[in-house]
This record gives sequence, C-alpha cells and structure tokens, in this order.
Amino acid sequence: RIEATMASLQGNVAGEISIGCSTTSGKYLLPGLIVRFRQRYPHVGMGVVVASRQTILNRLKEGQLPLGVTSKHFGQSDIEYTDFFTDEVILIVPRQHRWAQFGSIYPDDILDEPLILREEGAGTLEVLYDGLRQHDISPDMLKVVMTLGNAEAIEMAVEEELGVAFISRLAAARGLALGRIAEVKVERMPLSREIYLARCLNFPITRSQAEFWDF
Repeated sequence: RIEATMASLQGNVAGEISIGCSTTSGKYLLPGLIVRFRQRYPHVGMGVVVASRQTILNRLKEGQLPLGVTSKHFGQSDIEYTDFFTDEVILIVPRQHRWAQFGSIYPDDILDEPLILREEGAGTLEVLYDGLRQHDISPDMLKVVMTLGNAEAIEMAVEEELGVAFISRLAAARGLALGRIAEVKVERMPLSREIYLARCLNFPITRSQAEFWDF
C-alpha cells in the first residue's frame, strides 16, 4: 500500500482494482489479461471476485465493484459495456464415444443421449437452449442425467463417461489437448455468446480502472 501511494504521488498508475466475474471465459481469460496489465502497471493490485451475473450487476450498481465481466447485456442506462470476448460453446464427448468417430451429428441426435447440463441461469445453458429451440427442441425433451455448477466439473464428468455436454471451448481446452475428451460438431447449430466488460456510470472511475478499461 505504501509503495502504491508513493507511486501515485509520483504520477504512476497505482491502486487496487477488483473485477467481478460471472463466466467461465472470464475465469480463463482474466488471469492472463491481468498479468499483462500488471507488467505495464506493476503498482496496481488486482483481485477477481467470482459470482453470479445478477450479483455482479448488483455490486456494480452499489459501487462495491468497479468492473465486471458478464455474458449478459442488462440494457440499463447506468451500466456501460464494452466487448470483451466471443465465447464459443461446443459439444464434448468421452474420447471413446461413437460420436467421436463420426466427428459431427445433427441436433435431433442429442435427444437420446445422456446429457450433463449447467445449472439454471448459466450463460452457456441459455445459449444451448436458444440453439435447440431453433431446431424445435425444447428443454423438457432432453435426457438430462446430471446438473453441475461449473464447467470444470462437467468436463471431468464427461471424461468419466457419465454423459455428453456443452461447455465453453476455453473450459474444454485442457481435456481436448490431453485427448481425454473429443469435440463433436453439431450440424447447423453453431453456438456462441458475447462476453462484456461492464462498469457503472454512477460512480467516479480511478485512473487505474480507466487504464484497465482501455487496456
């Protein structure tokens, strides 16, 4: 803190920044981004708070968090957004699964397969449901065998051959690289979601926060 104060007095960018994160892509992307930012501004301390999208929004509006990463644009006039990342949601299956040999399936094929889903309200689940509805498939038609609260747990469950799942490509990267799971293309059903960096306009922004926003 003393070093940060001295740096600030000397005109350097310094201070503390807390960033709320509600998405898998944010969890995977923020650490590397923070490292690069601190290489440029070593006197800035940074922390990441993982919470739901609604919690992130509430904390932004209450001034408890200066910045947040979210997969939902809430459309409120006092919240400013900037594009952060386009997250691709992919279908993963166990390495020895028959679909891994085919490489692609059609949306209707999903109906008879044990499916592992994220919890209600998760961004990837909303993207999946929207994609399925375009092919006249409703959530109640799915053969759901398990619901888990994070993408990492889902990836591990797929590795253990408990079912197939749709998760962020970022969350699937490790399992794919190690050959423990396989990606299967769903014909005519590309899935993606936009990820945003958000801030509340009702509160003044510090120099370090402004630099990170621009960075």
